[in-house]
Amino acid sequence: MNAKQSAQMNHFRAVTAHSSFIKWGALLVLPFAIFGCTPPEFEAPKKPLPPERSYAVNLPPVIDLDGEIPPLRHSDQTFRVDGLLVQAHKFIGDDLSITGFVSEISPCSNKVGDTCPKPYLWITDSIGELDVKLRVADMKRRKLRRFKVGKRYVFTGKFTKTSKSGYANSRGVLRLEKYTKAK
Repeated sequence: MNAKQSAQMNHFRAVTAHSSFIKWGALLVLPFAIFGCTPPEFEAPKKPLPPERSYAVNLPPVIDLDGEIPPLRHSDQTFRVDGLLVQAHKFIGDDLSITGFVSEISPCSNKVGDTCPKPYLWITDSIGELDVKLRVADMKRRKLRRFKVGKRYVFTGKFTKTSKSGYANSRGVLRLEKYTKAK
């Protein structure tokens, strides 16, 4: 055999070996391709049942927060102090009337040489209330003498965060325009 025939023979053997490798490989891979591509069939796991309780759950009663919000107005449609302060952000800048008891009047001895704060008074919904109160400001000192602690009045004015006399409160200040004794 010459070199050319030998090369052809080697090539033939290589091609034959290669094709038989492909045949055997295809025979080995074919079952996996057929059966391996189908999704497995199994039953979904069932959710376990919750364990039975041998105890009772005792929760506190539900709190009604809406019932805790004070009413906004009195029957005569004037504002209440506590109701207005809870919803103050809605009424800033409005002219309104508030009914309340005078709980404190700004102190001033009127002695020569004493400095007095700008006149103001605090109002509440009930006598003796200390926490929920509203400052009424922007009045003349002589008008301040007309008010008595523990008496009920209807105050009308502009509800703002600051007064012209320099008082400020994020919950609101009533800038007094007029007042009347409440019935």
